[in-house]
Amino acid sequence: MGLRVPVIRAGLYLVATPIGTSTDISLRALDLISKADVLVAEDKRNLLRLMKIHLIKLGGRPLLSYYDHNAQEQRPKILSILKDQKSVVFVSDAGTPLIADPGYKLVSESISSGFYVSVVPGPSALLAALTISGLPTDKFFFGGFIPTKIQAKKVLFKKYLNLSATIIFYESPLRLGKTLAVLCSVCDSQRQIVVCRELTKKFEDVQRGTLKDVSQYFAKAGKVKGEIVLLLGPPKSQVFVDEQLDEILIDAREYLSFKDTISFVAKRLNLSKKTVYARALSIEKTIN
Repeated sequence: MGLRVPVIRAGLYLVATPIGTSTDISLRALDLISKADVLVAEDKRNLLRLMKIHLIKLGGRPLLSYYDHNAQEQRPKILSILKDQKSVVFVSDAGTPLIADPGYKLVSESISSGFYVSVVPGPSALLAALTISGLPTDKFFFGGFIPTKIQAKKVLFKKYLNLSATIIFYESPLRLGKTLAVLCSVCDSQRQIVVCRELTKKFEDVQRGTLKDVSQYFAKAGKVKGEIVLLLGPPKSQVFVDEQLDEILIDAREYLSFKDTISFVAKRLNLSKKTVYARALSIEKTIN
């Protein structure tokens, strides 16, 4: 008698919140936000606004802030709350927590301390942009936020431009023009690029095309507003090789053994047997 029965399991819950449209949130996320003992947010104002829209009351529960500049101070407090067998919901400013946002050390230390850690998946600017881009989605690399200084931008781009994958970055609208100019100086002007702005919001805008054309578009557009996701397609030659590899592997497999297929295709496309074997094995698993 008198003991409070927990409505959800004690632990840390990483809850994804909308990146634009307030209704882009799961029922489970709303349930946890309404029932957790403690709420932690990168920006408390944004969470309170979301709660108001969905008629969720704080009800005297603690609401803590957690961002880059206070993380070291707040982390021990949250770990202490978890030690007291409380349920804690953690949300970032928008989207999925920890993706180019603070929280990594909190999650790492929570796991090391043996606390229950769970995730409530949902909105993510990274995945939303990739999905809508029209670029290859089988392999992608996320590079986080692009550096502010020009030389640092060049170093970053040169490091990753040759990856045989779609490359994704976050960027500030204030620096988009300079970033595209730097890209033009180190990258093939015919490389496919997509710039997503204000995803899921009223003025959502997606510009697709060659680096040259998209750069010229934003040069004429002048200042832009909103969150930016920039995506670079894989080098054209690599896309062609991958498609050609799959086609020849499937054809050869109809009349050759698996081993002979590897040798035949590797020789024909001048690729290493290791590369061909890995792709052939992936296709075999898909078919079987």
